Amino acid sequence: MEHEPLEPQDSPEHDTVRALEELPEVLGYHETEDLARMADELVEAMLAGAETVELATRYFDRARAMIDQTDDERARLGLEIRMALLRRTGGRAEAYLEGIEAASVHAWQMGLDELAWFLEDQLPES
Repeated sequence: MEHEPLEPQDSPEHDTVRALEELPEVLGYHETEDLARMADELVEAMLAGAETVELATRYFDRARAMIDQTDDERARLGLEIRMALLRRTGGRAEAYLEGIEAASVHAWQMGLDELAWFLEDQLPES
């Protein structure tokens, strides 16, 4: 009996990427339209090789201010993961891995062990 080949969106790797990309929202970080525009600008600047510290800081500060109104630690972790994902999309692999590693530590500190393990699984083996 022959099996249909897996479509890219059906592969385990695709499921992991989708799960990772959905984590910020699952954790309570809901990007506003304004933040989404800022995120697009940030990624475009990264891909163009431009200096992005100011854009990244502005995005992070605005998102953090929104989260601080609710004092939601899970949403803060979601923002941390979102920042890492933006760096990955912008071609900044090392910064992405550093962000995922920091998010994993944050998840451990929050007692979110399964999430911490999932994040650590995204890191290359040392």
